[in-house]
This record gives sequence, C-alpha cells and structure tokens, in this order.
Amino acid sequence: MNASVYHFRFRGRVFGPATPAELCANPLLLHAEALAVEARRVGENDWRPLGDTVNLSGPWRT
Repeated sequence: MNASVYHFRFRGRVFGPATPAELCANPLLLHAEALAVEARRVGENDWRPLGDTVNLSGPWRT
C-alpha cells in the first residue's frame, strides 16, 4: 500500500511533496518545530497541523 503524499508548510515556506514519515525522519527536525508544521495532502487545499496526520510522540531531539 502506498503512503499518502503531502506538502508541508513551516514558517511560511512550503516543502514537499513527501510522506509524513520522510519529513519526520529528518534528524534536524526538532519536536517543537514539528508541532508548528502544517500538512496538506497533494491535490487538496486545506492545511492541517502535522499532529493530525502523524503521531508526534516518540523519540525526538530537543
């Protein structure tokens, strides 16, 4: 099964397309920053907090 692909918005910049797992695998992404990321599935128009898309609990750099 293919994972959904999203665009991500952070500090006014849009990144992607990528999967949430690819974004969260970035070792430079801090947990506090991940909480500020918004996600939008490719082909859709509504932005949602990344936490609504992927479970943000887990090991993070602080």
